[in-house]
Amino acid sequence: MKLNPVILLFLIIITAFGCNNQNTEVYTNYYRAVNGSDTADLKLSTIGNHFYGQYEIRKNWYTYRTGNIEGKIMGDTLIGDFYYKPFSGGAKKRMPFALLKRDDALHVGNGLISSYMGVPFFVPSVPITYDSAEFVLVKVEKELLDSVFTK
Repeated sequence: MKLNPVILLFLIIITAFGCNNQNTEVYTNYYRAVNGSDTADLKLSTIGNHFYGQYEIRKNWYTYRTGNIEGKIMGDTLIGDFYYKPFSGGAKKRMPFALLKRDDALHVGNGLISSYMGVPFFVPSVPITYDSAEFVLVKVEKELLDSVFTK
């Protein structure tokens, strides 16, 4: 019996994709940081080497920025974008977003931001710093942030 080359190719492709053992389990954690009267809350979900979630910053007890984050995980660093609507209203904005996992906490990164064709990004030649982070997010129980992320 001869196998049709098309059927053979189809079987090889199905086998290759079927044997792909990528981690597809979603892990969700909740974080909070307090810096004086400023607070940041983060709901962070990870799947494989990607992350997504919700991030909210409150300055002096009013909501300053709230929106969604998404990006890639590279070792102990999470690099992506924060999409938010400014407190003053207007169009949705985008800004680069970086976190560093260190000592069971997430340090929010600071870097030089530039823009190309309206898309902001961290300038690659200038390192992102985490030592003087405005927020150091620590893991908290889900119940503490339920009221924040169920709006």
